[in-house]
Amino acid sequence: MITVDCGISGIEEIEICNSLGIDTIITDHHEQLDTLPNAYAIVNPKRRDCTYPFRELAGVGVVFKLIQALSIKLELPEKQYLKYLDIVCIGTISDIVALKNENRVIAKLGLRLVQQTKNIGLRELISSTGFKRNRCYNNFFWYST
Repeated sequence: MITVDCGISGIEEIEICNSLGIDTIITDHHEQLDTLPNAYAIVNPKRRDCTYPFRELAGVGVVFKLIQALSIKLELPEKQYLKYLDIVCIGTISDIVALKNENRVIAKLGLRLVQQTKNIGLRELISSTGFKRNRCYNNFFWYST
């Protein structure tokens, strides 16, 4: 099982998974507790032993970096993982992280892709919110409740 944006504090939950024979990979961006869960792997730039240079990735950014690493390891073309930047952008902005360094790059490139997304669900969401294509949205984002 792969968690997304959670699990760094789920010691008991991961032990239950282990007792059921379920290997767990945790992807998270929250601060770790004193003890880490006994997961198969933990991907978190805020781990105390992590040397990744940018600690402030959104949860979706951590997952994106995992997808990027796997794609590189499997020698897949860049376009195989870059096509998700529209969704990663929306997740990054929604997670209300500081839009600096990698988060800023993800938001900027992703907003360009949002305007031409091939994702059917995202296209419908854009249509229902009144977002206009071919209009500059690089300086702000829309919210609808």
